[in-house]
Amino acid sequence: MSKFVKYFFVILLFIFSLNNSNATYFNSSSAWNKNIIISEKNVSEITIKLNNLDTSPINIWDIFSSFASYYEWKIPKSYKYIDLKITWVNKDSKLYRDLQKLVYVDILPNKSFRLKANSKLSAYSLYKLAEKLFKVNLVSADNIKYLKSRKANKNDLIYLKRVLNKNKKSEEKKDLEKNEIPEIKSNNNSQLYKQKQEIFNDVYKTIKSSHYDRKTISDIDLIEWATRWLADWTWDKFTTYFPPVENKDFQESLDWNFEWIGSYVEMEKPWVLKIVSPISGSPSEKAGLKWWDIILKADWKEILKTTSLREAISWIKWPKWTTVNLTIYRNWKVLEIKVIRDKIVIKEVEYKKLDSKNFYIKMTIFWANISWEFKESLEALKKEKWIKKIIFDLRNNWGGYLDQVSDMLWHFVPKWQPTAVVKYLNWEQNYYSKGYDLIDFSKYQIVILQNGWTASASEIFIWTVKDYFPDTTIIWEQSYWKGSVQTIKSYKDGSSFKYTVARWFTWKTQTGINWVWITPDLYLEFDFDRFKKYKKDNQLEKAKSLR
Repeated sequence: MSKFVKYFFVILLFIFSLNNSNATYFNSSSAWNKNIIISEKNVSEITIKLNNLDTSPINIWDIFSSFASYYEWKIPKSYKYIDLKITWVNKDSKLYRDLQKLVYVDILPNKSFRLKANSKLSAYSLYKLAEKLFKVNLVSADNIKYLKSRKANKNDLIYLKRVLNKNKKSEEKKDLEKNEIPEIKSNNNSQLYKQKQEIFNDVYKTIKSSHYDRKTISDIDLIEWATRWLADWTWDKFTTYFPPVENKDFQESLDWNFEWIGSYVEMEKPWVLKIVSPISGSPSEKAGLKWWDIILKADWKEILKTTSLREAISWIKWPKWTTVNLTIYRNWKVLEIKVIRDKIVIKEVEYKKLDSKNFYIKMTIFWANISWEFKESLEALKKEKWIKKIIFDLRNNWGGYLDQVSDMLWHFVPKWQPTAVVKYLNWEQNYYSKGYDLIDFSKYQIVILQNGWTASASEIFIWTVKDYFPDTTIIWEQSYWKGSVQTIKSYKDGSSFKYTVARWFTWKTQTGINWVWITPDLYLEFDFDRFKKYKKDNQLEKAKSLR
């Protein structure tokens, strides 16, 4: 989820002159000013058309905020995950978000420089900056002296917006055409595409005009199912179209505030409702449900080909303290399991001292607060003088926010050393450590527990720790192999489209995690029966006993 969501680049080279002085606001070279070709285009309307408007002075903050607003129409929510290298900007400020947007659309490179947000520019510097960034000619030789003689004001931003909005309409049209029409590489392909398009339109019209059941076939349903198939045909299980009602359920599931059995589930095929993994400490886990269990019935209601995921979940999702009888298919056997529903509470990090030498840290999901909770666990660890081993439990952790796992890895990786790289279509984002020195992990033996639903951000965490601490021992089985990044587009009818925009790679080996499993050093199957009967975790016990 977009909601996950974005992004980063090359070298920054801009410098602004204030009036006729050499004052600068960025740590970069002013060389490009010497090579500016001044356009002869007469833009005296800068001073004529904007008379009697707002002449309030503006600063750099106002300028970048205005520039970012030009691109709102094409920036997904995932831009928020860009880790800016720009300094002197508060991460919680609107300016930081505006700079992230400009980095996302490739207007600004993501390079380290100091930004004095309250500094003011001359009108000339503002127009030359716009010319440099947006590739438009706005200054004539006749206006240079006048523009250098005054500070930039809100009139200037209004004028720039008018000019850039014209370009935006043209760009929107190009983007729309690019998205609606596939790239055609030859006349034969072009002809074939037109034929297929005609066939599609004819099939639709024929169903509506001549099918025996045409009166009961909804136009909306036809279009909606076609949209689903478009998403499915990417052959990417993480690219999904959610109709309005299913999207509502999907969004509600993200806030972790619900009452039911406490399992991640999926329905990749009609009628196959699969347990992805029970949530730690949930009714599912307590009742003995296992990942890969297939739910055949919920009470007397059978999962059929016509049963949607939403409908199946509604049969299981009822108030706490009530019981649901699940018919489960597992290892060629049909089982009956009773589960008492409850309110599901997700705690991102749990930690405790197991004994005099072992410290246990369990990470359930890489959600918004996990880096802070993780730091708390390390502070508790630091107080323990005799601990020799740290056991990280990432079983059934299917991932989360990349910025959170990146922040956590800064505790392991030396300062300025790379942790991971995210590659997009036309650029890539490199993550580097800030070198937190709270804990020296080289003094500890590290053991990691993983399973088949250890995925995404969890895999980034494990692979990077293993890169920098090769003696780390991984226990149980291969990980899930999700190494992709998704974002979400929302539509006016309440539906949404979740799709893949990038892939993750390990830094040292540049290994793509997608479809690449993390193989355990020690395979040890989890003993569910022993855990259910005696509350004994055989994998954790093995981790404790390792020398």
